[in-house]
Amino acid sequence: MFSGGTDTSPIEVEWALAELVANPDKMERLQDELTRVIGNTRSVDISDLPDLPYLFAVIKEAMRMHPVVPLLVPHKLTETCELNGYEVIAGTQAYINMWAIGHDPNVWDDPWQFRPERFLGTDKFSLNGGSFE
Repeated sequence: MFSGGTDTSPIEVEWALAELVANPDKMERLQDELTRVIGNTRSVDISDLPDLPYLFAVIKEAMRMHPVVPLLVPHKLTETCELNGYEVIAGTQAYINMWAIGHDPNVWDDPWQFRPERFLGTDKFSLNGGSFE
């Protein structure tokens, strides 16, 4: 668990940068937003974040395509339930495959394409865990 806590943020930044390098039009759009809001003389401040929707969209899209933990920490069912016609008994350990969810064509249009725009104009997807659409 220690390595999971120390490596995840830098690796996610590397994936986001790799996607931006591979998609120069997306990088240019992000650079334009940062220049417009921040300028060239200072760093991003927390008070700037509400004015940086494309930055948030880039982060969300990078996290969708390259989750820091592809299989979430195991969960244990507290009660018996039915899943796709199968009875799953209480006490069963369940693993959530975040990578598969982020690449499911039934959920995402063009799941293999880096398209931060899919997160613009919607509050459906929250980075703080407030919504799970």
